[in-house]
Amino acid sequence: MPVPLSLELFLRAGQDWEAAQYRILAALQSHRLALRQHRLFPTRLEVSRLREQLLQLLRSREELEDVFPHILVRIDWAALRLERIPEYTPAARERFLQQVFELLQWALPLVEQLWQESQALYEFACEHIGIHELGILPLYRDEGYLLTPDPTQHQLLVWHYRLSPVYTAEQQREVTLELVWQEPFSGILHAEQLLQRVRTLQLPHPATYVCDTDFALPLRETVLPIARQKLWQRLQERPH
Repeated sequence: MPVPLSLELFLRAGQDWEAAQYRILAALQSHRLALRQHRLFPTRLEVSRLREQLLQLLRSREELEDVFPHILVRIDWAALRLERIPEYTPAARERFLQQVFELLQWALPLVEQLWQESQALYEFACEHIGIHELGILPLYRDEGYLLTPDPTQHQLLVWHYRLSPVYTAEQQREVTLELVWQEPFSGILHAEQLLQRVRTLQLPHPATYVCDTDFALPLRETVLPIARQKLWQRLQERPH
């Protein structure tokens, strides 16, 4: 697993600049290696979040300095915001904050580069991973099954999917997946046999989708997250 990417990497910057740089470079390199192995997650999620946090902190500092030139600030790491520091703050505190912001500015181009690499892999994966229905879709599609062949492991995995009735803060409903069974996969899907087996499960006439890919990609770190996203998009389409 790659080293977690978070603001924790910057917290001790004032104590040892070189050590902080080493930790950050090592973490970024571990994620770059994962991307070269076509493992998209958790890198895409973590680098996107860290990139936004760095940009937010640097923007906040610029805004404060525009209003209060030469002002000292401290970072509220929990709330991810900057606060003014009284004039009597020791000089050591000022040096610490200066080093933190210098580290943020130094790291941002490296984080941006990693984000671009993750974006390129994401776009590549989206082009090579597809979702299509198996059989006739019923009107009720908030629950059903997703089949994901895994050619690298010669396995076929069957997932029970559910579209959550609860909306997120972004006004979206999440898709959850639960593994039902897996079996050896020869490379050929026998659609009618699979439909008969799926119908013996909890749902009598379930919506059934198949994830297919024309490029060997890691199942857990790349195929499954993209398949979940594309399944969610399919479920937003109302049946005619």
